[in-house]
Amino acid sequence: MEQQPDDNANTDRTAAPEQQPALFKSVNGWIAGATGVVIALGGLATAWNQIFPSRTEEQPAALAAPADAEQPAAVEPAAAPADDVPVYYEGDGATLEFVDNQWILTTDGKSYEYKEMLSPSEDRVLAYDKANDEYLRWPVKGGMSETSKDEANWTNWINLDPTDLPADE
Repeated sequence: MEQQPDDNANTDRTAAPEQQPALFKSVNGWIAGATGVVIALGGLATAWNQIFPSRTEEQPAALAAPADAEQPAAVEPAAAPADDVPVYYEGDGATLEFVDNQWILTTDGKSYEYKEMLSPSEDRVLAYDKANDEYLRWPVKGGMSETSKDEANWTNWINLDPTDLPADE
């Protein structure tokens, strides 16, 4: 008599879920669920970082706002500004003077300290006041100065003209 193949001997290892033991159904479900949670959390974290960018991560210079912990790329303090830049300006009730490696702006009895930065234009001086998170730029040869919080939107402020230092200085 010829033997017939036993159907149970060659069981398919990729049996349908309803044919798998309950333990394997549960383990597969947990793995799939955990994977789904990890992917969802990763997507949520990415979306959060896009909506609320971290101040510590590097951003393109055009988009980066000055952070409290880090100052914008200030030029190394120099003994004096470039040879063609005057060290004293006056105008509209304000004075701007280069003292102790920084620009001191005095207006309405208040003083503001600005660190000179690398300016994109040789015709203007660019400086940053860390205490007030504000940029100031003015023409080297004198004219309208401008202020900005983000280096993208500038507002005319006061007219500054280079003059000689006062005699008592």
